Amino acid sequence: MIDLRRLIGSWNLVKHGRFDANGQYHSTGEHMTGQLIYAQDGSMSVLINKVKDPAQLSDIIAYSGTYSVEDDKVTHHVKVSPTPDRMKRSGVRLASFVGEDLVLATEPDAEGRFEIVWRK
Repeated sequence: MIDLRRLIGSWNLVKHGRFDANGQYHSTGEHMTGQLIYAQDGSMSVLINKVKDPAQLSDIIAYSGTYSVEDDKVTHHVKVSPTPDRMKRSGVRLASFVGEDLVLATEPDAEGRFEIVWRK
């Protein structure tokens, strides 16, 4: 079960990558930066720059909305995003704390899973 008191706050991106079906880690990008905010009122927002100097929409991941927590899952309920395919969708993240880091992972599929590490 995720400790909600520990989840709430502002988090900075440490690393963003994907584990393939064989368990091999592949970084998504070298110069990624980002911030994730979980507020006490249930709102959330995330902004990730995929490249050092973003110049176009495809260079960022951005959305905001609300979140809910159930056991070890945090669900992002997207309300606002510059990317139409994210609008009004929910994304489930498997959440855990490893030391001081928050680790959010996607559910595994045939190709593996994404894992994003955040630190306050």
